[in-house]
Amino acid sequence: MSMRRLLVAVAMLICLAELARAQVLCVDGGYAYSNQYGSQLNLLPEGKGSFAGVVSIEYLRMPHFCLRSGLGYKAVGGKDTQNAPFSSAKGGRRADESFSTLQLNTVLRTGYRVGGLEFYLGFGPKVDFVLGDLRFKESLFADYTVARALLGLRYEVGVDFWVARDMVKLGLLCCYENDVSSFAKSAGNRLYNQSYSV
Repeated sequence: MSMRRLLVAVAMLICLAELARAQVLCVDGGYAYSNQYGSQLNLLPEGKGSFAGVVSIEYLRMPHFCLRSGLGYKAVGGKDTQNAPFSSAKGGRRADESFSTLQLNTVLRTGYRVGGLEFYLGFGPKVDFVLGDLRFKESLFADYTVARALLGLRYEVGVDFWVARDMVKLGLLCCYENDVSSFAKSAGNRLYNQSYSV
């Protein structure tokens, strides 16, 4: 995916928001815990943490439903202390891999509001774009090809507290994401990402 296509996708997201008359602008920041699992062999099953941030808009708000589209950043990857002897690093250092991603997502949220509190569940598609180098650091993964774009699903549960007459809200968002398309593949194995964030 070229930078030009990425910029076009972001511009389309912004235009869609204006057309749909975005009603809420959201800025989320928190902690993401990510690991990778394999179709045949789990090489990076242990998780690693990183910062995760999303700027999103809520639109087409109805009493119990809304759409939320966002542009976010997080690092994905994993580590493995069990396969340390296979690591190319000296001194028994564990395999530790990390890739930065830019994400576009749209989530259908359903919720229930009680006074100033709004409880919600959400589900929707996401696309992650891997930024930077598409190679693993460890020689163990030399035959793996990393994908530039990843399709996946995003699941949300949370609560918001509305402040200042429905103009500002604070909230707690818990999110689980998993890939539908493989992050990396070799002749005999495919690696997929999954992450949890708060």
